[in-house]
Amino acid sequence: MPKKNLGVLIVSTVLMTGCDSNENARLAEMAVQNSERQFQQNQQMAELHRQVSTERAEVGRQRDALEAERRTLAAQRWRDPIIATTMANVGLLLACLLPLVLCWQLLRRRDDSAADALVAEVLIEDLVARTPLLLLPQRKALALDHDQDGREQDSIP
Repeated sequence: MPKKNLGVLIVSTVLMTGCDSNENARLAEMAVQNSERQFQQNQQMAELHRQVSTERAEVGRQRDALEAERRTLAAQRWRDPIIATTMANVGLLLACLLPLVLCWQLLRRRDDSAADALVAEVLIEDLVARTPLLLLPQRKALALDHDQDGREQDSIP
């Protein structure tokens, strides 16, 4: 576009050179000034265009970042209630299973130790013995009888 204007200026300058030389010099100088002014305006427009495109690119990056953040927040809002519900359900399941696991462990546990069997055998023998050593029978009253020899005897009425 500046070349086209410059071409028009040059053609008009050439056509006018046929007139008065003083006026021609003035017109030529005006044409040069206008050309320089047009060139400066074109440079300013190019700079403004670069600034606008740079700002537009920055706005585009910010928009993309904002959209990515929005998507992240939307995914988090969708995921958080699911995680919270899952954690509550797992806690409830563990609370329900704990007594069952405890009962299973108690039922599964076997006391096969030899010491326990030996103690049980001694207790059973003591229970069936005529004179128990460990478990004393309950006596109603203890009466002391004297024998013919003068010894004392225990007797149970």
